[in-house]
Amino acid sequence: MSSARFLPLAGVAAGLAFTVAGLAQNTSVVPSVPAPAAEETVELPKMTVNSARFEDYPPISGKDLSGGGLAPSEPPVSLFFPGKAYSDAIPKGYATVCVELDEKGNATDYLLVAYTEKYFGEALLRNAKDTRYSPLVFKGIAVPSRFNFGYEFRPQFTVAMNSFNAMEHRLLEVAGGEPEFKYHPVTEAALDNRLEPLRQALPYFPDGYVPTGGKADSVMVTLYIDEQGHVRVPRVDSAASPLLVKNALRAVHYWQFKPPTVKGHPALVYAAFAVNFVPAGS
Repeated sequence: MSSARFLPLAGVAAGLAFTVAGLAQNTSVVPSVPAPAAEETVELPKMTVNSARFEDYPPISGKDLSGGGLAPSEPPVSLFFPGKAYSDAIPKGYATVCVELDEKGNATDYLLVAYTEKYFGEALLRNAKDTRYSPLVFKGIAVPSRFNFGYEFRPQFTVAMNSFNAMEHRLLEVAGGEPEFKYHPVTEAALDNRLEPLRQALPYFPDGYVPTGGKADSVMVTLYIDEQGHVRVPRVDSAASPLLVKNALRAVHYWQFKPPTVKGHPALVYAAFAVNFVPAGS
């Protein structure tokens, strides 16, 4: 990363005041049909804040966005139902992979964030790595982004109900219950301790951007913090200008946290932060 694009902070919180109270709301689930060409809107997760500051960070309007997601040339998504699921008598499965895209639509990171069974997640991750994507355009400018790639696995053949486990799955489905995810992100409220930053940075204002003062010179970023404390697949969800996106994400990628845990076990965390900019040369 270019040191001219962000200002490292030595253990100082960089205006990071938000605690997420809900998981990512913007996952496109593909039930064995063509996936959407792009995420139609950018929705902020529900949050708990100490004041009305949340009001200062409205989501980017869908009318200001185009492109993003799967490339137009990609065929409809259709994945095989894993053989292990047949033998386990599981009637359906779910998984979500987040794909980080640069301003050209090239995938720069893949993160498996949720699955009902690990083999569903592994199958979707393999497919995500073999898929081409298109860049997200914000007010006419291509920007880095994140595509939430969800998939519902359904068998091509009838699954025999030959086990007690299978009957439980079927009863849950009939009752309208939610699938049980064996792996999924948590919010900060579920952690043993609050998120502890080890390394942070503030972004510089980019060339060509004229600061206006106030909240317009800040952005809202949603991101995942993996089990090692690394920032993964961040995305700017609220910004006044597309010129702020790239530098904000460069700074956020520099961040490092103490590995998060839940009941002593490593955990994947979904979080949101307000990121303030500073003048170049500060």
